[in-house]
Amino acid sequence: MAPALPIRLLAWGALGTALHIGLARFGYGVVLPSLRGELGLGYTAAGVLNAVHLGGYLLGTLTGAALMPRLGLRGLGQRFDCIGDVRGRGLLLGLEFAGAEAGKVSDAVTSIAMDLGLSANIVSTGGTGGIMRIAPPLTVTEEEIDLGVSILGEAIARVVQ
Repeated sequence: MAPALPIRLLAWGALGTALHIGLARFGYGVVLPSLRGELGLGYTAAGVLNAVHLGGYLLGTLTGAALMPRLGLRGLGQRFDCIGDVRGRGLLLGLEFAGAEAGKVSDAVTSIAMDLGLSANIVSTGGTGGIMRIAPPLTVTEEEIDLGVSILGEAIARVVQ
């Protein structure tokens, strides 16, 4: 029964991503005719602009998966004994805390990270079950990832002291 939660979580994450991209594409499609008229673009040029726009979304999605190793969560796992495992694909990650107090540690890290300015856990405090579920937006930059890992490391350090 335990594997159902990660599969369900992954499904919701995928649905959220698809919805986000779909709404953005829909919004762009609505303004494309007025852009075409105001900029004096022909149908071919507007189609190329639309294709480039879609390519940008696709590139953002694919590079998000490439940024995952830069998250440094594996480095945090090596730095802190309280981290049992780091799992996930792309930008949907799970940081599993080990030990009998894993749920309390996860909740405390989530709370301290929030106090430090990082909303790091998509599950609210009290319901983490010892796992931080991390899902940054598709538009996250390398600098934001580095800052997030730094803040998360500080939060873990404060909890384990």
